[in-house]
Amino acid sequence: MSQRLFVLPHGISRQPLRSAKFKLSAVESLPASKEGGWRMRFREEPVTPVYRHWMCEQVGCNGELLSTGEGITRLSTRWKHRCGKCGHEDWADATYPRVAYLPIDAIGPDDSYT
Repeated sequence: MSQRLFVLPHGISRQPLRSAKFKLSAVESLPASKEGGWRMRFREEPVTPVYRHWMCEQVGCNGELLSTGEGITRLSTRWKHRCGKCGHEDWADATYPRVAYLPIDAIGPDDSYT
């Protein structure tokens, strides 16, 4: 039984997740479009989602910088973050905390990065 993929903007595919560590089939494709006749092919690899935090670099703080929601858009968007412990503010190219996806083999048996 083949499973259809939902294609979202920027080539992101959505499938239901069964667990934090999952395995997908090697290649799936959408049926040819009746109008354009093109096919989309996907190569999928197993990944491990991790929650990435931005830790404050002020001496002795060890707090977490959280996005304030304020952003500046120029050539690239920058997002303002504030430490919840000491109040230090800094800017980043992405908002934190965020979910990142690492290859399955990047996580060691003790759940540490290798």
